[in-house]
Amino acid sequence: MPFWSCCSLFSSTKPFSTTNNNNNNTISQEAIENLCNHLQTANRVEDRRHILRALKSLSKKYKLEVGTQSIGLLGNILHHEKNDLKLVQLILDTLINLTAMDSVADGEQLVLSHDMSIQFTKSFINNKEHVHLILELITATDLNIRRTAIRLFTVLLSNCTKQLQDMLLGSGRRGFSNLFGLLKDECEVIPNNALPLFEILTRSNKYIQGIVAIENGFQCLLRILVDENSNDGNIAVGDCLCILLNLLEDNEIIRTFVSLTNSAEHIVACQTTIEQCGILRRLCIILMLTTTPADILAETIRTIGDVMRGDAKNQRCLDLVTNTNTKIQQPVLFNLLYVMICGEEKSFSLRISVLYCLQCYLHKNESGKSMIVQALLAQTKNTANQHSMGHLLRSGYLSEDAVASWCSGILLSHLIVNSPQSKQDILKAKLALDRTQTNAKTLMEISIDILHKSSSSFHIRVAVLILICTWLPNCSLAVQELVSIPNSISYLVSQICAQSIEDDR
Repeated sequence: MPFWSCCSLFSSTKPFSTTNNNNNNTISQEAIENLCNHLQTANRVEDRRHILRALKSLSKKYKLEVGTQSIGLLGNILHHEKNDLKLVQLILDTLINLTAMDSVADGEQLVLSHDMSIQFTKSFINNKEHVHLILELITATDLNIRRTAIRLFTVLLSNCTKQLQDMLLGSGRRGFSNLFGLLKDECEVIPNNALPLFEILTRSNKYIQGIVAIENGFQCLLRILVDENSNDGNIAVGDCLCILLNLLEDNEIIRTFVSLTNSAEHIVACQTTIEQCGILRRLCIILMLTTTPADILAETIRTIGDVMRGDAKNQRCLDLVTNTNTKIQQPVLFNLLYVMICGEEKSFSLRISVLYCLQCYLHKNESGKSMIVQALLAQTKNTANQHSMGHLLRSGYLSEDAVASWCSGILLSHLIVNSPQSKQDILKAKLALDRTQTNAKTLMEISIDILHKSSSSFHIRVAVLILICTWLPNCSLAVQELVSIPNSISYLVSQICAQSIEDDR
């Protein structure tokens, strides 16, 4: 059939070959197949472009039919016609429609669209030359072609991340050199368009993360951050931060690589700058938001810990933050401690993040240690005050919840480490086992009781032993207290000498 005979397909105001079924017009596979056949046999450039415009317009609504018939054909034509910019643009747009997820679909349609996108992506990248061609187009002279090629490669990478990561690693510097050039491009729109690509590319692949670091990836990302810092809420800034997190998270080699000159003086300078810029205050505000997702909240809490560790001024900043979103306004320190001890429904990651943050708060913070010790001593005198840090620490240490008890024991050890005065003061603390004061015991006595209890878990006992081991050095009064407790030393010796089959002994 001569090509001109199919021109009526484009000129007609009606759909291509259609059938009416329950008032729903559906295009026949035969019509799309005819288009693909004509695309292979057409000699005139305008005819090929005409057909490609039709396929592009159909590729969203009839994704399955168009993709099944044309995905391989589009790749082959792209190889032979890569110098025809208009034709290349049409092919790239069509490939994006076929491989991108349908953002408006839901339910079963969303699952179907996802499956089709993955399948078409696999079919396209199965030919490695297709991938290399897209990488070449990324460096084309035409800006629109470059942007569309970047977007297509981002979609392909999102659908088949592991396969394309391995393919890039196997291609050596050929593919990576083109990609790294995007971040260094002088045209601002190119690096910004490439950031989502690099965010996916650097996920969970230490080899690629290492290559990015060696190829001055950090410098490129920081340059973009500096250039974009005046644009509040800029998407590029968020993308840069995500890539930096990918590079540093769970990659000890890169963290060491970028921290070789990270002296204590630099850390202090960074802590000071973060406070002066108001970032610490904003992080504290996030703590009090009820809509913050748990994973972001945990990251925020750990970051606050890093910012204030060993920095007296930043530690005092946390002292002054009060949560006004509750009926009883409490210092945010109380809220953090409450989550760690009473948040059994909270994630383990969140509770451990709070423990780390509180450890950082206590590091070289004698005033903070004294404040919490005094709260613990006050609890000895007033058991009715359930809204104090002392009450929370007592409850946590005696709790049957292993996480609460373990965290409380570890926190108590940080409360007294390298602090002779706190070690002596905490000897005066008495913890009531119920609401009466008749059976109150010292903290040391309760610690030994916990070790004796058969129901105490391995982790709880370890936390108690860490507390005692931290307490005894350079504190003769604590040693005397331990020795005075009946059977305390003999019990510890018996545990050391016991021939048990249990690993925790």
